[in-house]
Amino acid sequence: MIGNNLLINLIKHSKPNLDLADVNDQESLYLLTNALLEIPDLSLDELYQIARNNGTALEFKIAVKLFESRKFLIEDKQPVKVGVLFAMWGEQNRLLPKTEDNPNGEDSLRVKLQQLDWATRDSTIEWILYAVDDGCPHDSGKIASEIAASSPMSKHVKIIHLEKALPQKHGPLARLKSAEDSHKGGAIILGALEAIKDGMDVVITTDSDNSVHLGQVGLLLKKFCCNRTRAVFGDRKDPDAVLVKEEGRWGVGIKLLRHMQRMIGYSIFSQGIYDTQAAFKLFQCDFLDKIIQHPAVYDFSYDTDWIAATIALK
Repeated sequence: MIGNNLLINLIKHSKPNLDLADVNDQESLYLLTNALLEIPDLSLDELYQIARNNGTALEFKIAVKLFESRKFLIEDKQPVKVGVLFAMWGEQNRLLPKTEDNPNGEDSLRVKLQQLDWATRDSTIEWILYAVDDGCPHDSGKIASEIAASSPMSKHVKIIHLEKALPQKHGPLARLKSAEDSHKGGAIILGALEAIKDGMDVVITTDSDNSVHLGQVGLLLKKFCCNRTRAVFGDRKDPDAVLVKEEGRWGVGIKLLRHMQRMIGYSIFSQGIYDTQAAFKLFQCDFLDKIIQHPAVYDFSYDTDWIAATIALK
């Protein structure tokens, strides 16, 4: 099946394990993906067939996702304005590089900028990264502002502070007296409002760490551009999903929680949506503007609220 010596060599030397927060692993992944993109007439179906093999290295599996994303973005000529959005609370360590004094560092803001720049270079995609401080007591917003100011891609970044936007008499945030009343959801809504005001076509939500490689934005945009889908959700339970780390949130009361999930979540799960919390979702902005008008929650379950609204409005 594999007749290309270069492809065989790339598969053979791919890393079996990968840490998306590690600088060396990030660079290795770019090199691998770029090498795949340079192979003429490489079939995406063939790559996925290789990736589905249990013996295929994790790095190669992720590179296939990036290959599909990047290939679509450079070949598709539809202009799209993209707002990528994440909230910050207690992210002062992740925002900074990893050092002996900061073992949890991920340099996450710079990494996100690099990933988006790599994915969209020489494409018709315009983008802005919205980082929203959710009232962080450690000044994540200030740290992010300093990092953004020193970046050559500073024009692609907006740092927003929820506390400075409150209180509001009207609109989706009117029920928040201060940032202390928000637990991620309020910050995400504020960022969405800013993206809509800026004239973005779509908003993509993600997390503040590097667990989702934003080089994959083309996977969401492919569904949006080709199918004109108003909402596209990442799904870690999809057969072709690549998990760097398995889900492991069990804890006390899991049987009760599972029962509640089956009862309350039926309207969502019956639509084929099984991964409600995936930190990789796209919403068309006109549609999102309707979704966020009357939020039910301002906490970590905001995305389940948005999914329920998506189903109700479709």
